[in-house]
Amino acid sequence: MPALHWTMPVSSWTMLPEVKWAKPANRWPAAHLDDAALTARLRGRAAEALLILLEAHAFNQSAVAAALGTSRTTLIKLMDDLDLPRAADLDPGEIERARAQAGGDLDAAARILRVSPSALKKRVTLSNLKGRS
Repeated sequence: MPALHWTMPVSSWTMLPEVKWAKPANRWPAAHLDDAALTARLRGRAAEALLILLEAHAFNQSAVAAALGTSRTTLIKLMDDLDLPRAADLDPGEIERARAQAGGDLDAAARILRVSPSALKKRVTLSNLKGRS
């Protein structure tokens, strides 16, 4: 797993949504976890917080980057580091399954896939053009 290479001003951290974490029963204290487990926990929480922020901005990456006070490029690197989906990275089979689940509605499919509706429409259009050439 690649290391996180995300730089964001500390002042922007207040822009992150407040996430309330449920405390599961029988969880070991963090001091008893090895580095890999702590890293996995941190990555999971960072991904969850970023997904909440993306959802709040309708998966508009430019708006999220502006809200965080960082560049869109940095946001995309962070999404890649956290293995968060982007429409450009989806394979046609994934898109078609989500589209079928959404009854053909591409906006609803984007919500299922947790990606930008406009980026998904662009991805579908480009896939269709490539398939016809």
